[in-house]
Amino acid sequence: PVWLFLGTGIVFLIAAAIFVFFSKSPVPKKITKPQPQKVVKTKENLDLHFIEGLNLENKGNLKQAIEEFKKSKNYLFLAYINIAKIYQMQNNKQMAYEYIKKANDYLHSTFSNPNEYIDSYMYLFSYYMQNNHFNEAKDLLKDLQNANIKNHEIDIMIVYYDFLTQKDVKNVLNNIDQMLKKGYKDRLLYEMLGYIYAKENNYPKAIEYFSKVGNSSVAEHNMAFLQFAQNNLENALNYAIESLNKKLDPKLAYFAYLLALKSNNMQTAYNLISNIDTQDVVNDFSIVPTLDKQELLKQINYKDCRIICALQSLIIMQSIDPIHYSANLASNIDLGNIYLSFGLMSQAKESYMSAISESYSLNQANKAYAYFKENNLRQALNYYQKAYQSNPSNPILYYNLALMYEKNYNFDKAKQMFSVLINRYPNFPLPYFNMALIDFTQGSTQTAKNYLNQFFTKQSSLGSKPKSVLVCNDYALSLVNKLKEPKNISVEDFVLLKAISDGRFDYLKLEKKYLNDKLHLNMKNFDMVDILEALRNFNPDLNRIMADLYLIENKPEKAIRTFTNINDYNAQDYYKMALCYLLLGYKTQADDYLTKSILLNKNTKDSNINPLFAKLIIQIMNKNLNGMQDLTKKVNSNKGLLSFDIEVKK
Repeated sequence: PVWLFLGTGIVFLIAAAIFVFFSKSPVPKKITKPQPQKVVKTKENLDLHFIEGLNLENKGNLKQAIEEFKKSKNYLFLAYINIAKIYQMQNNKQMAYEYIKKANDYLHSTFSNPNEYIDSYMYLFSYYMQNNHFNEAKDLLKDLQNANIKNHEIDIMIVYYDFLTQKDVKNVLNNIDQMLKKGYKDRLLYEMLGYIYAKENNYPKAIEYFSKVGNSSVAEHNMAFLQFAQNNLENALNYAIESLNKKLDPKLAYFAYLLALKSNNMQTAYNLISNIDTQDVVNDFSIVPTLDKQELLKQINYKDCRIICALQSLIIMQSIDPIHYSANLASNIDLGNIYLSFGLMSQAKESYMSAISESYSLNQANKAYAYFKENNLRQALNYYQKAYQSNPSNPILYYNLALMYEKNYNFDKAKQMFSVLINRYPNFPLPYFNMALIDFTQGSTQTAKNYLNQFFTKQSSLGSKPKSVLVCNDYALSLVNKLKEPKNISVEDFVLLKAISDGRFDYLKLEKKYLNDKLHLNMKNFDMVDILEALRNFNPDLNRIMADLYLIENKPEKAIRTFTNINDYNAQDYYKMALCYLLLGYKTQADDYLTKSILLNKNTKDSNINPLFAKLIIQIMNKNLNGMQDLTKKVNSNKGLLSFDIEVKK
């Protein structure tokens, strides 16, 4: 809860100022106090030891100051108080308490009328409350009550005691409310109300009462945290700076530094962090790196012609059928019989062997085609290999075998075989078309366009066009149309691509009209998940899109796996991979990738990436004050994909 981190401690902040608050508070009713006896300063009552103790204390000679205070005679109560204060400064709580007790005993043994020395009682009360000596504070309040002193400051002391010692604040709220109605307007009352409402997470009410405290560093300190709790970061920063201008507080300065970083006020951030010289201030704060998803969406600017053409090329690959044909075995057998009747034994044997070979080849090709129809592409590939080995001079079998390699995503082997067909049979159109599909899939758009143009040239020269050529011609025209009007991929397109990747076919069926009309993706029975996986393996642009999608979906581990499919990394790839590791908590790996991004980034003004700021975030997470000071000086902006949330401990 926010109330836990308001200020550096409720007790200390209020108790330290209680004397000032009480002594300056207006009195609703005039109280006649006994006139104190006038003290005439003479050589006899002027305490030179006390004065020398003050001088030594101001000079920092604390040990000698204590000795002089101990020799004091006329101002013994104040001497005890100053000795206690020095021990408290030295963090010697035991000795400080011992002299406070002496001051208390001296006060009770010497002063007969507490009303005359209310300020002294108030100082002791402030000390007791500040150091959690609640029993002594309670006894002191009883002494004042037993003296029947009618003083509104004592009423506030009682309410303050209840405020710090009672768990149920209803009684405290009721008493404060009654005092406000009577005209009491002490700042301490407003502060207590501010703390109570902050503890209840009623931030508007807490802000209302802290704003009534006035020009106080403590109130502005607390207002900074309350504004932060309501996510008003600019107001929080302003209140923190106003408080720091009145009183230096290293922890508040570090908090203001984090606010300035988050608000992109880099010069203010540097001024704040450069003046902090103690490592302890960072321990009460931590940050959690976050991704600016809106900025990531703005940066995605891939063109439809590159990604969707690649995706559609893969779909077309699965749509193309092998060339199915039947061999005329009878002609070879008849020819063999004729050779045999003329006694041409060698020629007859050759014809009979050709018939046998054609028979075996046809049988294997028919089996391959049957497996293809069952969508068993691996078995289809196996039997087309057997058919080709039986009849290696048949270009149709060679083409079908190359097509099976293509459908099984062995693009290197398929391109090698299609190239052989182009060299041997340059007027055969289909190898050009398949080369274009593979190049589209691999992101080589310009090379793919060249192969498409050659396909159109070769198929136009054919007289009677086979059905397989006509089908490929339609597919080629659809790809060309996409190239003419490229557009940015929309968020809806991303969702559809992701649905295909995850195999969410129920969703895709609902969006079938959109797929057909907008993306021109023809939904068929083949496995769309395999298609998209293949595209991610061969097309770096889609890998980048899918990685961005995973980042937006808070799945950095999947984004990292997707990035590994990219062969040629750029500065932005390394930057995003670093963010993935940082979001997963792997700061060392993240820092390594940020270094790589910096080395590759030639455009230092690129707002899409900001590796230096990300390195600064790592230094803050590591609580490395020197690293923060060094990098804050170098960072010009917090722009980029990385942001952070601030967490404040007790």
